[in-house]
Amino acid sequence: MEHLIVKYLQNSLSPREAEELKKWIEEKPLNSKVFENIVGEWNLSSTEVNQSKDLIRRKILADETIINHNDSPVKEKPKSDHVFSFRSVLRYAAMVIVTIGIVFAIYQFQNDQESTHAEVEQKIFIEKETAPGQRITFELPDGSIVKLNAGSKLFFPTSFHEGYREVKLIGEAFFDIKRDEERPFRIHTSNVSVKVLGTSFNVKSYPGEDITEVGVKSGKVSVSASKGKSVILGSNDLLEYVVSTGDLNQARIEDMDLIFGWIDQVMVINEQSIHQILRRLEKWYNVEFVLQKKLDEKKKFTAKYIKPSMEAVLESLAYGFDFNYEINENKIIIK
Repeated sequence: MEHLIVKYLQNSLSPREAEELKKWIEEKPLNSKVFENIVGEWNLSSTEVNQSKDLIRRKILADETIINHNDSPVKEKPKSDHVFSFRSVLRYAAMVIVTIGIVFAIYQFQNDQESTHAEVEQKIFIEKETAPGQRITFELPDGSIVKLNAGSKLFFPTSFHEGYREVKLIGEAFFDIKRDEERPFRIHTSNVSVKVLGTSFNVKSYPGEDITEVGVKSGKVSVSASKGKSVILGSNDLLEYVVSTGDLNQARIEDMDLIFGWIDQVMVINEQSIHQILRRLEKWYNVEFVLQKKLDEKKKFTAKYIKPSMEAVLESLAYGFDFNYEINENKIIIK
């Protein structure tokens, strides 16, 4: 853009260049101010200057009394009136070129500062983490509400900027997203990405588990799998992504507590093996199971518990799978 301003000052702009300069001036208030400052400086100088930009710069570099103002003054022999007039004009032109450089440097610095500030804000992330047995509820910078299940992490920026809102989830969380059509909300897990405008839904994606699950309570969401597949889900829709095969299985949610019950401390076990159940109980109660007895892995178990104590769940499992157990602080020995 600097070369267009110089050509403008020399009255040598082509129609296309003039239009390009006009667009730049109107693009930002700061651009207009930069342009006005440069033209103002130029108007103070002689109108006789018609040297090219490169020639002027070569003259500036050759004239140490202009570019090296910290040195002692250099005594020169008297010059003719013609030479003095040209040197005066050259000094004015030099001042304008230097002014252009300074103003553009300030302009670029301000833009860089604004850009850097925005990037730094975006790169400063908050991490919310729950230990096994812990659940928390908190608000995101845009006013959306998140309920984070046990053994989970959510990463999000200190502020959401124009164009998008993005977070990263490890584990399970329920989202009640504040609607903003200009800034879609995206949740990224290791296997899928979920995009919404404003809705409530649950995402479960624990490390080491073969199933990543998205259940929608209200509104619509778009789910994109890591292998390129994409599905649109509506209210009461459930999507299971099988990590090992890449399959996407969509179904209707028949029992809302199966997906969302954990929010109100309702535990629903639906046709699960004993090992699946024990892994879930480890997160729910912050305990560790030690198996001293081989259990029937093929057998499936179904039950619903409302705000259950660990002992109540263990009693029903012990009856269903025929085992005894011993509680030793946070360790439960199956025997």
